Amino acid sequence: MRKVIENMFGQTDIRPVLIDIGSAGAPPGIWKHIRRYSTYVGFDPDSKETSEIQGGSFYKTITVKKAIASGKQSD
Repeated sequence: MRKVIENMFGQTDIRPVLIDIGSAGAPPGIWKHIRRYSTYVGFDPDSKETSEIQGGSFYKTITVKKAIASGKQSD
């Protein structure tokens, strides 16, 4: 499986975007085989700030200090 993934993403310029809502803690383990090729976007209102990081275990990491909710919210 690992060779298939490395061939598919390593020989192309495909960059999956992985969305993590409530991203406090570790990202889902199921992403471990594709994370180095992927852009990780984490949403968590408790994070310190919105940031973008190159490198690490993901190709790119973006953390957004916002909550995701269903329905309308009042101010």
